[in-house]
Amino acid sequence: MLARHQRGTIAIMSLGGPPEVAASILQASELAALRRDWGHCYEISFDRPWWCARRRDTGARIRSGTPISLRDAIKENHAVQPVLKRFRIPEAS
Repeated sequence: MLARHQRGTIAIMSLGGPPEVAASILQASELAALRRDWGHCYEISFDRPWWCARRRDTGARIRSGTPISLRDAIKENHAVQPVLKRFRIPEAS
């Protein structure tokens, strides 16, 4: 996943776009992927420089410096204590 995004970022930069635009596109892409995969159980946000998730059942927060480490922390958190079904938002089909 990261390699795909790295190639995409390089392609954007090679078209003459500033690095900030490439970084912004990458961040938006990572945020969308996290929300797609975990948004039914966690509220996901990016508040520079932190990637954050808040459980929909208890409100407990997870904070990380990268989207990959946030995804890993969410997986670990959910494996130990799954978000209660009654608090989940139905997943889009």
